[in-house]
Amino acid sequence: MANILRLVVVVCGFCSSDVAFAGFTTRKLGPQPIWNSTVTDKLRQDLLLNYDKFARPAQHYNTTKVVFGLTIRHIELNEFKSTLVVHSWIRLVLY
Repeated sequence: MANILRLVVVVCGFCSSDVAFAGFTTRKLGPQPIWNSTVTDKLRQDLLLNYDKFARPAQHYNTTKVVFGLTIRHIELNEFKSTLVVHSWIRLVLY
């Protein structure tokens, strides 16, 4: 759960960050930003420290099967506005 929370914080940091990573320079101690690091920058650096972008995800055999059902109740088509509105029920069943 803590790893998921960290991932959400990192993703939000990527989305809301105005700082480009082109500002990183390579020195003896590794990549150092040319601005004052924030908590989000430090968290991102810690999470991606040993990240291998070529690693494939592991196979998980304890998967959850979900049955998806869609019942369409009403359809509205407005050709003038080029819109299609579908009122429906979604049914999800876990197995």
